[in-house]
Amino acid sequence: MRKVIRYVIVAIMSISSMALGFADPQRTLTLATVENLPPFSFYEGSELKGMDIEVIKEIAKSLNINIKIVPLPWARVIAGLQTGAIDGAFSVYENEERKSFCEYIGTVHYDNLGLVVKRGKEFTYSNTANLYGKRIGKGAGVFINTDFEAAMKEKKIIVEEINDTTMGNIKKLYVNRLDAVVGVVETMLYYSNALGYRDQIVSVKNYIDKNRPGYLVLSKKSLAVKDEKFKAELAKKISAIMNDGKYDGIRKKYMDLYGK
Repeated sequence: MRKVIRYVIVAIMSISSMALGFADPQRTLTLATVENLPPFSFYEGSELKGMDIEVIKEIAKSLNINIKIVPLPWARVIAGLQTGAIDGAFSVYENEERKSFCEYIGTVHYDNLGLVVKRGKEFTYSNTANLYGKRIGKGAGVFINTDFEAAMKEKKIIVEEINDTTMGNIKKLYVNRLDAVVGVVETMLYYSNALGYRDQIVSVKNYIDKNRPGYLVLSKKSLAVKDEKFKAELAKKISAIMNDGKYDGIRKKYMDLYGK
């Protein structure tokens, strides 16, 4: 009998929790991101800042909710979405595998996926075959595209993956241990400037994916994803920020300060 009563109480609490909804100001939405993706999210001293951080804070302000931002290595961000250890994450690129464990809510930034090389070692890029036989640096857990993933598995491309929190791939590139580094071009050029390699590291002319959207997603194991009203309001606020001039203002500020 006690067990039955306990189950009833748990069920009532669960229903009440869902009824309260994530739009309640007392509720905290836990979102994970990386700390090594300038100018989108990065530490300056002890402060986590960047374009994405400002967009998320605007969302919290608009919805009058608490959002806790947890910086993690990217592989742990993805694992947290799979297990439900976090409510959601940003900025996540779209692919079919991730749709099995997270729901895409709205775009929080656009970036350019591409390659950087050491000046004087430029090459022509039009598709993945141009990378065959090359040694490419990549952040662990970062999805490029299906062609790249297939070439990696077949060892047509020599890929060195690291949790790149100390700009290791750009350092390796500079000392000729890599032929190229693949990732977010804005971030890689920021790193090269920060390391004192200005104009020594350059982007390959053609991007792999131009103006690629990075999304705010919710874990399918989070209570937040079950609140349809909250999700609709969240998507609406993100769209407003991206289209009413706020995002453009935030992007300009960071590109002026940190861009190349």
